[in-house]
Amino acid sequence: MTQLVDTHAAAVAVARSPATIRDWLRKGWLTAHGRENRRTLVDLAQVYEVAKSHAPKPSTTSRTRGYLQ
Repeated sequence: MTQLVDTHAAAVAVARSPATIRDWLRKGWLTAHGRENRRTLVDLAQVYEVAKSHAPKPSTTSRTRGYLQ
């Protein structure tokens, strides 16, 4: 069953900003499933998939570089 949520709720669910969710929509990584009260609806399962596949890369600063090797 598809659970549709607005972009703000999707952002909260994956700890990203609503602008990031809108960016994913613009890039075609997410599909819009209509609008409700002027808010774009997206499939929450698809949001989780995109968030997982586009996770931020861990930073490698001089302090952590030795620990990652």
